Amino acid sequence: EITKLSEKKRKKNKKFNKKTKISALKQKEKNEKENTWKTIKFTLLIDFKAQPRARFRRFSKFVSAYDPLKNWKILLGKRIKKILNKKSNDFPVLGAVIIECNFYRSIPVNYSLKKKYLCELGVIKPEKIPDGDNYIKALKDALKGIAWKDDGQVTFGSYEKFYSNTPRIDVKITYKLLKED
Repeated sequence: EITKLSEKKRKKNKKFNKKTKISALKQKEKNEKENTWKTIKFTLLIDFKAQPRARFRRFSKFVSAYDPLKNWKILLGKRIKKILNKKSNDFPVLGAVIIECNFYRSIPVNYSLKKKYLCELGVIKPEKIPDGDNYIKALKDALKGIAWKDDGQVTFGSYEKFYSNTPRIDVKITYKLLKED
């Protein structure tokens, strides 16, 4: 009796799974037709700063934390907002976002001419502090509220660090444009 019941449940679950898979595939096709992906690229000609740890200061008995790059991020955000408004009216995005960045740092002054040339070719890359995670964290903070509503919308992010004579950031944002109901 127990085996008969469990066999019935398995058969029922298989039917349910097939129905669920079919409806999920139909929903996926519908979403792909309704929602389109767009890409926007831009370059910021700045020597980028990585996100440092929070700092603390004491006021009599109270301690407060603050972000040392707050003003810098606000200025960066205003600059990015001008660029994005010129390119598209879709911002801030409500759907999923993919961000890809190339960070170009200035070549250290103490490098020889040969090393500087290798840096410019991309053979030698920055391997020391600050790490790329802190770069992308600062950029995501600056783009919050401008390119997207919340950092949680970023479903994928990648970065690379290079040396260059012209420090800059190449940013590529791919976003899902949702149709409003």
